[in-house]
Amino acid sequence: MGAESPAKERNNVMKFLRSTTAAAALMAGAVSMSSNSAESAQIMTADTGATGNIVHAMMLVYGKLFSSHLGISVQINDSQTLTRSAIKLGRNQIDMMPLPPAIYGMMRGGRGPYKSAQMKAAARKGSENIRSVMGYNANLFHAVTFDGSGITNWKDIKGKRVFTGPPSGAAAILAELMINIITGYKANEDYNAIRLPWGGGLQAMMDGKLDVYVRPAAVGSASIVQLGSRKKFRLLGADKDLVES
Repeated sequence: MGAESPAKERNNVMKFLRSTTAAAALMAGAVSMSSNSAESAQIMTADTGATGNIVHAMMLVYGKLFSSHLGISVQINDSQTLTRSAIKLGRNQIDMMPLPPAIYGMMRGGRGPYKSAQMKAAARKGSENIRSVMGYNANLFHAVTFDGSGITNWKDIKGKRVFTGPPSGAAAILAELMINIITGYKANEDYNAIRLPWGGGLQAMMDGKLDVYVRPAAVGSASIVQLGSRKKFRLLGADKDLVES
């Protein structure tokens, strides 16, 4: 991509992002990450999410490929909040990361975790320095409730405690938006939206302190399997007509 003008690169990236809105993640890098600079540096830095997530597994695979095929060592920082990592990427403080398209959209628009005046400026400036490398369908949103909770569909979460994701992450914003689309319910008005780190949310569900646990995860994810080892659970879904609309 180094041969193209910045304007043409940006247009191509935006076209690519629009064409992959169904994907849960993109591999992304800073503009300065060209093949020549990467090879000369021999060391690259990357952020990724918590262990057990597909974004974590993908970054580990990338690290091994870079080492075996390019002779480049990738230092991976795991269990990172990707909304913060995106700011670091835009500032050239890391070289690459898995980037959910929703985060890039919020950066460009100065929305969500970037809505304050200070964060908005940093996010918009940083978004201009980010390029996508590839896209992949990373996750499905799992909405888990234990058998015996009395919750059999989304309407039953009214007044309940629902884990939606980490405090500063994109997952919570998307989960609460999804719930609003399905039910019309608003977070902390119609139900209690509980935001905790991924590990804390999983433990709270295991301890019976939550009624519903919402998490984007790959099918067969260890975190979902772990819940199943605790008790039988139900996955909440959406009506076919709503999905198709």
